[in-house]
Amino acid sequence: MKAISFLGITDYKDIKYEFPEKNVISTPYFPFAVKEFYKPEEYFIFMTEDAKRKHFDSLSKLFSFNSVIIPSGKTEDEYWEIFDKIVDKISEEDEIIFDITFGFRSQPVLAISALTFLKTIRNIKIAKIIYGAFDAKENDKVPVFDLTPFIELMELSYAVHDFLKYGKADLLDKHMKYIQKYTHITKKDEKAKALSSMGKMLKELMESMSIVNTLEILKHANNIYNKTDELKKDLECITKTKPISLLFTTINKRIERIRNPEISNLDHSSMMKQIEIIRWFIDTNQYQQAITLMNELFLTSECISDSLDPLLKENRLDISKKLGDKIQELEKKNIPDNDKEKIDLWNKLSEIRNQINHAGIKPSAAKTNTLIKNIKKQFVDLENYIKKQF
Repeated sequence: MKAISFLGITDYKDIKYEFPEKNVISTPYFPFAVKEFYKPEEYFIFMTEDAKRKHFDSLSKLFSFNSVIIPSGKTEDEYWEIFDKIVDKISEEDEIIFDITFGFRSQPVLAISALTFLKTIRNIKIAKIIYGAFDAKENDKVPVFDLTPFIELMELSYAVHDFLKYGKADLLDKHMKYIQKYTHITKKDEKAKALSSMGKMLKELMESMSIVNTLEILKHANNIYNKTDELKKDLECITKTKPISLLFTTINKRIERIRNPEISNLDHSSMMKQIEIIRWFIDTNQYQQAITLMNELFLTSECISDSLDPLLKENRLDISKKLGDKIQELEKKNIPDNDKEKIDLWNKLSEIRNQINHAGIKPSAAKTNTLIKNIKKQFVDLENYIKKQF
């Protein structure tokens, strides 16, 4: 484990620092308290030349650390130099404790930016972000605040973005599990109960969507909706989870569009919900899933129109064959006018699906941007057709 602190030119006075676990360490230098309490294997203290002249000798008598000389940050280039020096001291998969107590002006912002960047490219772990809050001094003790959950909140917002923009819930599941676990390892009475299971359910929903398992999608969306009240209790009662309520409100609006209480079969009530699932696929650039469900939804609508059970394979095959036969009639111009719209739509949907599901392995394969454009156009036509039918 590595620890990182900054050191300024302030005249630091002896202070009793009280950590969240009620341990009290008295010292003028908060980095020494960090060293004593967390016992990192390596400690890097970033300081200007002025800070080194003023404090290095006194601090080095307390414990051994690595001093890193940085510029004062008077220009943008100097900011980037500080950023580079932080990055240079952190290796692959390091576990980091970051102390922002003596950070001056923009130094903590630069460090947090560097650490967040390194979480992605070097897979580091930010174990703690701590702050000795002198302004909150009480009974001669300065509380040490654990600010790590705010980093988790920032990453959770990225996870929600991935969920809404790309239809991915792995990060969302991971962070919701972490936050629930965090509320259980602290000594406060507030314990989250529904976050972890909600993360799991969102991940299951996205997995079902990734393979277009329509009935499961409807089921999972309904289960998530039914879990909302339980989740709200966590979000309203536990201080550290309150910001999640803002994020989950956004998620819930998307879930509400595809939930369907009647999930036992593919009937009239599920048709528009499936339209919304397709819209989600298109919004999240999942075009293969979109065209797959567009084809299947068209078959479902034809089965229902003919009073056939859309879940029976033989019914779907029979409808598909009849539609195929009518495509041949359409090409020969032997089809009634009232069937032309339906058969033309099915013909276009089938052609796009074949182009994509055969991986474009054909001499006349359409370009990707053309297929995507056609999927979006045919989705509008399919939605209008379904609305007219039902």
